[in-house]
Amino acid sequence: MSTLYEKIIDVLQQKGPTSLSTIYNELNSFLGEEDTPISMSSIKSVLSRKKDLFEVYDDLVSIHPDKEITKLIVEYKVNQEHSFSIHIDFDLRNYLIQEWSQFPIVIPPVFNKMEPEEYDILKMDLYRLKIWNWEDELLGIDSVKCTARLVTVNSTYTVDLANLQSKEWRQLQKIVALFTDLELLLK
Repeated sequence: MSTLYEKIIDVLQQKGPTSLSTIYNELNSFLGEEDTPISMSSIKSVLSRKKDLFEVYDDLVSIHPDKEITKLIVEYKVNQEHSFSIHIDFDLRNYLIQEWSQFPIVIPPVFNKMEPEEYDILKMDLYRLKIWNWEDELLGIDSVKCTARLVTVNSTYTVDLANLQSKEWRQLQKIVALFTDLELLLK
């Protein structure tokens, strides 16, 4: 079950910048007879609590351009011998996997078929992760390195991860695994 702020994001992703009354009507149109209607004050409360994510001007609500996700790029490198990157474009709803190796690539990357609605689900997961709040980890000289770049309408957030046991790396692994067999790429 999604939270009210996630439901507001869903409406904004479907309709783009829209009025408070449209958000109110959309959110209440999906309720069943037993469900309690969502009040306008609840919507306004979420919008005021999540000022970093939502932008409200007069009656028009939008996702803040610095947080409106358009792309995710994850790059993984091991000692310059083997690396791959995945570029996910949420506007075009497509992705690209690139792999580099000093040695012949025996097993090519596996490409999973992604349905259009899966991009919306993934985008919502990225909003929950709040990559823009992540901090870089200290990198060793010959370490494995993962770089994640989250591109929004107005900004790019880049974070370097060195600890492959970290919570952040595990979250990125789940995302990359949706698109390809990550175990094959990490060999």
